[in-house]
Amino acid sequence: MYPKQPSYSTYVQTPEQVIRSDLLQTIDQNQPHICEELIKADPKRVHEIGWNNLTPLHQVCLRGNLGILQILLRNGAKLDARSSFGETPLHYACRRGDVRIIHILIKAGSDVTAIDKQSRTCMHFVASGGSVVAMHYLGTQTQLSYDAKDGVGDTALHLACFHRHFYLVNYLLRKGRSDPKQQNIKGITALHIAAQMGNSEIVWKLLVVGHCGLLHIKDETGDTPVDVARKEMTSRHKEVVEALRYYSSQDPHTAPAGPKFTWYSLLLLPFMWSGLVFYLSSYFNSHAGYFALIMLITLVVIVGRQSHRIHHASRWPNPVHLGAFAAGILHCIIAAYGRIIASMWPCYFTGLAVMALSVSCLYYLYYLSHGDPGILKHSKTINGRSLTIVDVALGRCKEEHFCIYTEVIKPDKTKFCRLCERVVVGLDHHCLFIMNCVAEKNHRSFVIFIFNVMTLQVFFVFESYLYVTSVYPNSVTESYFSILFHYEPWIFNLCLLCVFAFVWECTLMYVQLGSIMKGETAYFSTHGHLTLTWKERLNNILKFFLKSNKRDKERYLSKTSLLLT
Repeated sequence: MYPKQPSYSTYVQTPEQVIRSDLLQTIDQNQPHICEELIKADPKRVHEIGWNNLTPLHQVCLRGNLGILQILLRNGAKLDARSSFGETPLHYACRRGDVRIIHILIKAGSDVTAIDKQSRTCMHFVASGGSVVAMHYLGTQTQLSYDAKDGVGDTALHLACFHRHFYLVNYLLRKGRSDPKQQNIKGITALHIAAQMGNSEIVWKLLVVGHCGLLHIKDETGDTPVDVARKEMTSRHKEVVEALRYYSSQDPHTAPAGPKFTWYSLLLLPFMWSGLVFYLSSYFNSHAGYFALIMLITLVVIVGRQSHRIHHASRWPNPVHLGAFAAGILHCIIAAYGRIIASMWPCYFTGLAVMALSVSCLYYLYYLSHGDPGILKHSKTINGRSLTIVDVALGRCKEEHFCIYTEVIKPDKTKFCRLCERVVVGLDHHCLFIMNCVAEKNHRSFVIFIFNVMTLQVFFVFESYLYVTSVYPNSVTESYFSILFHYEPWIFNLCLLCVFAFVWECTLMYVQLGSIMKGETAYFSTHGHLTLTWKERLNNILKFFLKSNKRDKERYLSKTSLLLT
């Protein structure tokens, strides 16, 4: 059995172990007024020692009772009282991850360098709790080291991996805060622990930062991370073993290469699949329509069953939806020029119209998939000063306003997108079909792009009808629909795809225009609580498409901020 990490002490008392005092009961029930009355009646209560030598201050820090904390500090509670395991109230606050209590204790004089009987620092307690906010506070406001080792040589990164705190692991590896090559007294690295846990996401993060050389580090028993994962029998461990064995053969001084082949295969799959189907359908004669339709439905099912991320340890965003959207547009353009316009030439108006719509659609598709949707680059500012983690500790902004990924204080109407891995301003939604966020800077372009695509689809279906009447003018026994289905499966399936896509896009535009008329986005919505006149709605539409000035936007934000919160 692979050695387990040392367990933490049990903090919660049971009725069979100790008879709880009235003060501890008020702490459990978070009743600051009763607590203050009890201490006034008997000031010595603040120094009560309970099970495992826990004081009321320990209990308060563990439960996060900020009001009672202030009462205990005013009445002389011992800041560095020790439990039976040598843990201080600050240690308990760090494990809970409440940055407000941590800040108050440190400013009151609590010893931030204190260690318990297992030589664990505040960093180790934060790592066991998993709070990125608390870790960031200690790392920026104290002199504590991220790589400090406890009695068995574990660092904060070891503990974060053991407790599966992915976001904390990501934070510790960012900006070189922790060294993933650190080994404890048994020679175990963080990668050994992640491999034993079968956590592919943490394994990938460690390899990207520590490079493939981590896979060759052995513990005291001579096991590499691959050997450790191989000893486990679950399906997720088998996946980790396959990935680790593959990357162990790469250059140990380089980071693992991502699944580029898989990524490009998924991106090109819809276009290549459709092209192959349309080519093969030419050999099926009158049955070509059935073959092409079945294969098209199969493609739709395959794309629809795809997840947002690639099934790989890297968890890269899946590009198959972007590939499907681009494939539909490209096949319509190719069919329009290669079959319809070529058969009906000369038709200058049709050629120019298709060219204009095609260029516009392709331009917007490239711009929306590669452009900046409105990435937040700086923290929220008040009176010209950027807010920091200290403002969170002082209660000037909420803890959830601190972005655990970008480490900035997010202003109002900003959201971190986990697929894009960045904070965007004025998020509407993350669109899988452009593989990017739709937000403040590209929202208008997105709406125009959908209009362009819808126009191209209507134009393609109409031109397809003209094509059939032109190429098959004497057909009496068969309808135009039947002709397309049996003899023109390429055009028939593209028309069918355009019709269904058009219906979906109409629904999308209904939602989009509804939000635009209210001056909202799909994500930041008042959910119908904001009442506007038709004049105000029309004004919002005009502002959206004609670029509203900054003053108008700020005036509207101040009007809706209360409803949004």
